[in-house]
Amino acid sequence: MADKFINELPTTTTISDTDVFVVEDNAVTSKITKANLKEQLGVNDKAPQSTTYTKTEVDTSLGLKAPIANPTFTGLVTTAGQVKFPATQVPSTDVNTLDDYEEGTFTPVVTANAGTLTSYTASGNYTKVGNVVTMQVTFTITNIGSGSGGFKVAGLPFASKINSIGVTGVEMLVDGSLMFATHQGTNLNTIMKYDRTPLMATGYGYAFSWSITV
Repeated sequence: MADKFINELPTTTTISDTDVFVVEDNAVTSKITKANLKEQLGVNDKAPQSTTYTKTEVDTSLGLKAPIANPTFTGLVTTAGQVKFPATQVPSTDVNTLDDYEEGTFTPVVTANAGTLTSYTASGNYTKVGNVVTMQVTFTITNIGSGSGGFKVAGLPFASKINSIGVTGVEMLVDGSLMFATHQGTNLNTIMKYDRTPLMATGYGYAFSWSITV
């Protein structure tokens, strides 16, 4: 075939990996196949219109997966419905970093300030977000026994950063009186009525809900 200028060559709309392209590099003219050219450019063939890819396949192909160790996101971040924190907190000193979330239950241990309670039922639950813990405690006296002088609840799952925190609650089964207590360490101490007198009898029930910083 006689030599021709490029603009004299016929046009084609389909090419294969073995087809050859002319390449000029530093005044040196050479040839390269389509397959070699794709390898050099790091590209793939355009998918046929009928081909369907999953989001994961597209993200992988485009390199959009976040690094596993320290992902960085901008704008709105959405999830499939859950964000999981490790069982053991990894504390952060950055004031804008949320480093912990936890939900749980516990069994409060109720005693009288004087005498002995014969029986009671009690339950507790908490939610921890960062360094703030919200707790709920309920207990019902099923037999007051010789108990008197107010109540104490032990076995709280967290101690407050501040040594003594005032807590309010309510008697929920009989007269609805407002109750007060003090969170100290992992205890609710000196649980009494709003006027600082004991409110203790069989059949009475009490509920407290409060938040602390840990």
